[in-house]
Amino acid sequence: MSSSHLTDDNLLLSSNIQSQLPGIRNNRCNLRQYRTMTIETQKIHKAKLAKFSNELKISKIDDSNVANFLKTIQDKSRSDKKLSKSYVNAIYSTLKLLNPSLTKTASEMDFPRKNRKFSSDEYLDTISGVKKVVEQMTQFTESFKNIEIQKVESRRKIDTIIAITMTALTNLRTTELLQLELKHLYQIAHGIPITLKLSYNKEQIIDVLLTDILTNQTFKNIINMVLSRELWCKNSFNSESQIKQSCIRLISCKNDTINKTFSELYVQINNKKPKLTLGLKSVRSHNSARIVNQRGHVTIDSDDETIFKSIINNFITENRTSHQA
Repeated sequence: MSSSHLTDDNLLLSSNIQSQLPGIRNNRCNLRQYRTMTIETQKIHKAKLAKFSNELKISKIDDSNVANFLKTIQDKSRSDKKLSKSYVNAIYSTLKLLNPSLTKTASEMDFPRKNRKFSSDEYLDTISGVKKVVEQMTQFTESFKNIEIQKVESRRKIDTIIAITMTALTNLRTTELLQLELKHLYQIAHGIPITLKLSYNKEQIIDVLLTDILTNQTFKNIINMVLSRELWCKNSFNSESQIKQSCIRLISCKNDTINKTFSELYVQINNKKPKLTLGLKSVRSHNSARIVNQRGHVTIDSDDETIFKSIINNFITENRTSHQA
């Protein structure tokens, strides 16, 4: 094969993924642009490919043997169960970037993007279960009227509840939610477009839409949850300005952790496993009909800055008490 990607398999599997992807290898190349999360995913795929490169070098893979290679990855990557067909499909996308000579589609090799088609009954049953999860997490959020460290079972669980609440409340995508900070919650409450750095440190202005009314209490409760988590994690802040300057994220865990915890909550609440792959996307599946323009449905009053300061002062007091104990 003549491709420069394939001249040295050791270099291919050990060098930075950025140097191997079109559009990242050369800043002047406009072929393709990748988000940070996409690059991280491709690093994971590349590690799996490296694991099996002793059985068949990447440079030796072609249309005649790629199906068997992918089947090996599917069967042997995990000891407890096979990788899903959709996940192998994603790995193949990375493989094609490393070996551009491959022309077969994943679907041709029985690795479709979606594992299989579900009946409408299965879909509705799963969405009904998701609705129960959202309802219970909403109730939990409504009960968080103060900074209460005892309500934080784990960082990943409280982060997942915050993520579910914000996904159910807004039209934001997961990549956007993971960038949200406390200051953005204040802006969303006022109908002010937020600015996020989503990829390549490029700022993007986002006009957030709401699926429900954002009240003073909801605004306050979400802040309480975030600061309770910070207290639980023993993150120390001694002043209001320090908190505002610290860029506290609403959600501190990674997307994979959030999705895994979401699935666990689904089983716990519904007493059965979901028939579909779950994640924050499944929360958004019943959001579209509920989107309303936030500027007409925000009920934060003029005292919201006072509310914010009051919560922060309570947090600082709790923080000092916990560190003195």
